[in-house]
Amino acid sequence: MYNMHKNNKKLKRGLALFIAIILIVTTLLMGIPVIYGASGSRAYGAARDVTDEASLKEELSFMALLIQAMRQSYKDEISYEMLVNGAYEGLFNALEDPYSMYFETEESSSKFLEDVQGEFEGVGISMENADGRCRVVTPVAGSPAEAAGIKSGDIIERVDDVELRGKSMEEWKSLIRGNIGTQVTLSIDRNGTKLNVTVTREKIRTDSVTWKMMEDTIAYVRITKFDNDTDREFRRIRQAAMEAGATSMILDLRNNPGGVVSAAAGVANLMIPGEDKIIMQMSRQGESLGTLATTGSGSAELPAVVLINGGSASASEILAGALKDHKAATLVGTTTYGKGIAQTVTELKNGGSMKLSTYYFLTPDGHTINHVGITPDVQVINGLGLNEEQIVAEYEKLAPMTELIKYYKGQTGLNVYAAQQRLNLLGANLTVNATMDEATVEAIKVFQREQGMSPYGGLDYGTMTALERSVLALLSGDNDDKQLAKAVELLKAK
Repeated sequence: MYNMHKNNKKLKRGLALFIAIILIVTTLLMGIPVIYGASGSRAYGAARDVTDEASLKEELSFMALLIQAMRQSYKDEISYEMLVNGAYEGLFNALEDPYSMYFETEESSSKFLEDVQGEFEGVGISMENADGRCRVVTPVAGSPAEAAGIKSGDIIERVDDVELRGKSMEEWKSLIRGNIGTQVTLSIDRNGTKLNVTVTREKIRTDSVTWKMMEDTIAYVRITKFDNDTDREFRRIRQAAMEAGATSMILDLRNNPGGVVSAAAGVANLMIPGEDKIIMQMSRQGESLGTLATTGSGSAELPAVVLINGGSASASEILAGALKDHKAATLVGTTTYGKGIAQTVTELKNGGSMKLSTYYFLTPDGHTINHVGITPDVQVINGLGLNEEQIVAEYEKLAPMTELIKYYKGQTGLNVYAAQQRLNLLGANLTVNATMDEATVEAIKVFQREQGMSPYGGLDYGTMTALERSVLALLSGDNDDKQLAKAVELLKAK
């Protein structure tokens, strides 16, 4: 009995001390609401909804008090700078948009602008945040990454021994980039296959437009990305090709990650004849922001075939979509990546800057690009050039698609899982979750359209058979560039 009484007295004293601490903290926080969760952690929340400018100002004043209280009361030393930058980053995290971000310093924003301007030291990878994972959009043409075999859709899990999950895109870039001549090892997940690729960093600076004369006076022009002056480069090269006797053109946009929208629009302006021809439409919150149109400098002097694939993204999709809708070129290859969002970079008074997704872009005819992509007029799949052993190994990674069941939107099953794996091999970039979610249905529609089937989005027996046939063709195909060969064939027939 004595021990129990003594323990009860200790417990009461402990509770009294705990309550006193709560009261002290509550007083210190000057009325900031304190919420305790089941785990004992606490979170601070706004007292009411922020619905107008007056309530926004009140909540910003509240946030300033919260920052002061956190700095005074936190167990370790922290700075106002760290807390304020964290608040700014939180604003962008709330958007759940991998393309919008806050740059704390001029140096960090300069790194992004280097990408756009086309010069930096590293391995040459265009990447995106895919549910917290570092996914390769495409390797830069002619870069060490491309030479090392890094592919569009690869997931970079570690850089040397540093895990990337949980870090920001700026941290990813900082880890991957480095001084010329130094090496970095990238641990990659490629559709379930684990790879370690060691790459030597170089100065990544290549002309965005290159060309050569092919057979039968066909000019082969490749645009690797859209820099500030890509349209001017293209104008010079196009003129040089015609002066050299070119009568038609193959424009290669494969693995082009995009870049400056105005440069892509400039190229479209040169290829689409006539004035006031829409290059793209812009929308925000479901409402039109207007259109971007040609100025009348375009001509049809060089009949063109455009090559596209799953690595063609953003600004390259704007160009491909404009050429397709205006029938100014024939598109050959596979469906593009599907990034139909444009970002603008704004310098801020505090020395930082922000990259913000400001609008969706659509094709001239109003077709959605985001998460859909641009489908080719003529689908041609290039083979992977694998040997027999590699073909068997890759195929054994795929789940069987043998259920005698058709699947439709919202349903879940093994056939769906297997179909998602195969669609990803063909460049769809889906989350493999065995569910006919919206992205999967759209990817099936795209595939059905490419196959000349009714594009209704259901996973029926005919679609599954076509998927299996396409994947086998991909795995067993050689290294020959069938897409380029098809473009030559089409131009010769004109």
